[in-house]
Amino acid sequence: LKRVILASGEKVVMENSLSEAIESLTGLVTANPKESTAIKTTESTLNPIDSTLDQIKSFTEEIKTQINDLEKAIEKLKQITGE
Repeated sequence: LKRVILASGEKVVMENSLSEAIESLTGLVTANPKESTAIKTTESTLNPIDSTLDQIKSFTEEIKTQINDLEKAIEKLKQITGE
């Protein structure tokens, strides 16, 4: 059983594929050749690769910030406990 887990901020999703996880996390609708439904024409659907890359960059920056915050919290805990 393979699943894809993505997170951004406080939102976490788990889906069967990367495209499904991105759709769940961002609301971005990706094209599925098996479906005949029309996709709304927006900037994100006109160039989904650029949009997805921008979102990944944004997620990466958020993760870096969260890691930095965690490192600061660990240092404070070490100071409190005398380690």
